Amino acid sequence: MPTSTDTTTTEVPTIWVLDAYPPKTTVERPVILSWNVANANSIQIDQGVGSGLSASGAISVSPNSSTTYTLTASNSAGTATQSVTVTVVFLPEIVVFDISPDVLHWSKASRETAVMRWEVRNATTVKITEVRLVGPLEKVENIDSERPLEHSGSRTIHLSPDVIGLIVNQQIVYTDTKPLGTRTYILEATNADGTVTKTQTLEAVP
Repeated sequence: MPTSTDTTTTEVPTIWVLDAYPPKTTVERPVILSWNVANANSIQIDQGVGSGLSASGAISVSPNSSTTYTLTASNSAGTATQSVTVTVVFLPEIVVFDISPDVLHWSKASRETAVMRWEVRNATTVKITEVRLVGPLEKVENIDSERPLEHSGSRTIHLSPDVIGLIVNQQIVYTDTKPLGTRTYILEATNADGTVTKTQTLEAVP
């Protein structure tokens, strides 16, 4: 494809478009640079993108850090430049989050347990939330509300009945509920660049 719409023009090149999508990305995630230039016989983009580029086009780049790309378009009348910056953010990484086993059998005589493990990198805070039904209501709890969680660790999950209050003959009667059903655990790892989450479930059956 030609790199110029008119190599004999007395007008300097016009850079109509230089764009990066998405403008914010994570490490090594591809970003598309696109451009549209008029009246140039030489077009190049720095940072190793290339020279001798066509008047319009697109190319994939995968920067490891925040990078500014500058397009330079030239002809006999002069040179035009335009830049676009791709911001690379470093989100937390959830290396491990699992529950084993993921199905437990519960009875009053035999109460099995499961082990939850997690490992997180590049996070400032780590939180794990348990969501389960208690009677007709959804109950949401942090598994460790006393202090922040470590970046790696484990917890033993015990199934125990919840106590709920029922209104019977205009009186509140407290009763135990069987800890059966699905429990959902949501791990959230956060730093200055954002939050990532991962979910695991635990089934409790008779």
